[in-house]
Amino acid sequence: MIDAFLAVCVHIIGSVKQGVSSRAIKILFNYLKNDQKVFNRFKVNRLIVRKMKLVDYMFSPNQEIADLSLDFSSFLLRYNRELDYQDFSDDQAIL
Repeated sequence: MIDAFLAVCVHIIGSVKQGVSSRAIKILFNYLKNDQKVFNRFKVNRLIVRKMKLVDYMFSPNQEIADLSLDFSSFLLRYNRELDYQDFSDDQAIL
């Protein structure tokens, strides 16, 4: 059940539909911070990070969405030492 929840969240976030996708980021972020089972099951890697297209949210004109995506990205980097800034984008201007 948790794996299905995580897969759906990643898919919705990757669709980059600002209203729904930003809500999915918020929901996933809250679960990762507050539910140890969800945190333990979320095996994030470069492929998943790329699929979520978080960079698109980081440059949103909506400051709340941009801040949320930056906080979420920082969280992913902090707790997943195998991730690097370069995993989010190949664009050197962004890094």
